[in-house]
Amino acid sequence: MFINSFDTFNFRTLNKNKLIVLVFCISANLSQAQKIIKGNIVEKDSSTALPFVYIINKSNGNGTMSDNDGRFYLATSEDDTLVCSYIGFAKNYIPVKSLTVDAKGEVKIIMEKRGINLDVVNVTTFKFKQYEREYMKDIIDRSKIKPINY
Repeated sequence: MFINSFDTFNFRTLNKNKLIVLVFCISANLSQAQKIIKGNIVEKDSSTALPFVYIINKSNGNGTMSDNDGRFYLATSEDDTLVCSYIGFAKNYIPVKSLTVDAKGEVKIIMEKRGINLDVVNVTTFKFKQYEREYMKDIIDRSKIKPINY
């Protein structure tokens, strides 16, 4: 449709400034050459789909989140880097150039669990002594705001 109207367009009616702006707009539009990446995010060990993974385009800050089945769609260009993050998993920095597309036109991103060692937590009971209760009750009673009588 655009090509047909392009053939009937008369370039002689444009002055040089308008023609330069038109060429600049077309070249700027072609240089951005964004493509839509669609894919699936899975866990490394079990190939289980990971829902709600953040996928951020590092160059412009645009991003998305995977759905319940680990699927996502994101507009990127060839020079971008994707940052994938999910709680309990290592953050992935993936250049778009390194993504391989399968027969369905989708990419597969694999997330790896991050092991976190926690220190030992001791749980004990704590009981207030009688004089501590009286002292705390006295402090709380004194801190209450007294109503102003008119």
